[in-house]
Amino acid sequence: MDKNSRWFAPVNYNMVRVANRLSELIEEKGGEVERHSDELVVHTRGYTRDLMDAKEHLETAANVYLSMSKKEDSEKMLEKGRQAMRKLLDEIDELKKKDEAAPVIRTRFCSLGADIWMRFELDGWNYYWQTEDNPFFPDGLIKKPQGSKAKYYLDEIDGRDKTWMFDDLFQPVAKEETIEKAARNLFTSLTKHQPSELYS
Repeated sequence: MDKNSRWFAPVNYNMVRVANRLSELIEEKGGEVERHSDELVVHTRGYTRDLMDAKEHLETAANVYLSMSKKEDSEKMLEKGRQAMRKLLDEIDELKKKDEAAPVIRTRFCSLGADIWMRFELDGWNYYWQTEDNPFFPDGLIKKPQGSKAKYYLDEIDGRDKTWMFDDLFQPVAKEETIEKAARNLFTSLTKHQPSELYS
């Protein structure tokens, strides 16, 4: 296993996908994006809880079936128990397939935790954007004239109502159109933001 592999909660996994798409949008607009030297390989652990629940339900069903088989004469009732267990086994198989099929994301915009940050240049401005692993914390941004050596305050953008944070990002694997919409909304928030205030 890759030492740089990480398993993130669904929202953090999808936020990494948004950051990767954001970097592509910036470059498509003629900007330059700084990438970290270390690459992280990110997996979703979005199906883990569902798998644990399904296995727990299967164990309960198996115990009920065993106790029924010792005292139940009705073949009809026993068959119902067998059907319930087959259904749970099918559910577990389906969840495992979804888990295995979830895309593995490679990124250079993430720390070993799930915090994301990015530096880029676009249209005469230098940007530094960061977002916490907790999606309900505001994003931070420094926007300053390209080449400026002065220090600037880190602004909060969007407050807690992030224009790029959609409910679908909390799914184990968000749809591509959600990732695209989130990245475009984020791009607009960053590039339309007023320049940061000089640190005095």
